[in-house]
Amino acid sequence: MGEIKLTTADEDGDVQAAHFARGKFVVRQKKSGLTTLKLLGGDFSQCVVKKSKASDRNTERFIKDRRRGRRVIRRLWGRGKGKFRTRGRYAAATVRGTQWRTIDRCDGTLIRVKRGTVIVRDVRRKRAVSVRASQEYLVKHATGKKALAQKKG
Repeated sequence: MGEIKLTTADEDGDVQAAHFARGKFVVRQKKSGLTTLKLLGGDFSQCVVKKSKASDRNTERFIKDRRRGRRVIRRLWGRGKGKFRTRGRYAAATVRGTQWRTIDRCDGTLIRVKRGTVIVRDVRRKRAVSVRASQEYLVKHATGKKALAQKKG
């Protein structure tokens, strides 16, 4: 997959541009100029893990199944300024002139910021979180009493 430069304009004629790479997506734009790139494709059926017995927990197969949770299903890399948002399965990232990645994995959607700041909309918890350079935010797909999101940095 290659890289594209996406240039859009809002109803006032203000132009914005960003580069996107390494992913399949569909583009939608609101009159306000906010351009959303929704990730497409990927086979989430690879994520199904059979429950193991207590006796199987030290086997090589169990260890591989645990790693399967971090398997990347689809991703999109973005770099630029303007009103752009990338949307994964469980989270959306709105940029403020930056470099970031939106990664859909078996265990959730990971937003990783390389430069600048990104506002992450946690779809599960219905809240927004500001993530700065060299930080990441994971919105887990699992439900339960434990925290659904995890911030590292």
